[in-house]
Amino acid sequence: MTQSLQVNQLYSDIMKYIGDAREITQRGEFIELSKLDVRVEQLCKNVQQLSVEESMEFRPKLEEMMMQLAQLQETFAQKRADLGELMTEVGKHKQAAMAYKQQEASAGRAYPATESESE
Repeated sequence: MTQSLQVNQLYSDIMKYIGDAREITQRGEFIELSKLDVRVEQLCKNVQQLSVEESMEFRPKLEEMMMQLAQLQETFAQKRADLGELMTEVGKHKQAAMAYKQQEASAGRAYPATESESE
């Protein structure tokens, strides 16, 4: 396989990985990105080994990849913000539950009344 074909194949693999990562992240799942770093680094090294003409022809693809990586970063930032908001809400609910339990305990009842106690 020629160097140019290897670069194009690696580029295609990276772009698919980025797309998959965005979809997975948008669903609220987590993905390991360490493999992406290794692949992008390898792509950069391979592009450096191309002729000047070939590397110039490949430039628009690298720019597209950079845009896709920036969008992936934005997706992560949004999900991180969403997670922060969710954690804040959980904290508020936990505080409310603790306050309710303390109020019940100070009223002489550790747990809400059962149906038989209410009658």
